[in-house]
Amino acid sequence: MWLFSNSQKGSISKDLVPFMKNHLTEETRKAILDIKEAMLHLPIPYASIFIYQAVLEFGIRHVDEFLQWTKHHSTTVPFHWQPTIANI
Repeated sequence: MWLFSNSQKGSISKDLVPFMKNHLTEETRKAILDIKEAMLHLPIPYASIFIYQAVLEFGIRHVDEFLQWTKHHSTTVPFHWQPTIANI
């Protein structure tokens, strides 16, 4: 899990709970865990929240897709992802 301070601009962990509850399935959980496991073996720093975002909002399912996704999406902190109402 990840934590953000209350003073952070953008999402904080509690704001993402409804989105997560609605979008975490066996398939998305497996994809998140598989990507996290694969990333442990690569010399690439990352914050796991970006894996959640890639999987849940963009349909990423494999580490190769995630690595491609990171080339076109910001993966720096501070983190500003706020899932749209349509996705909640």
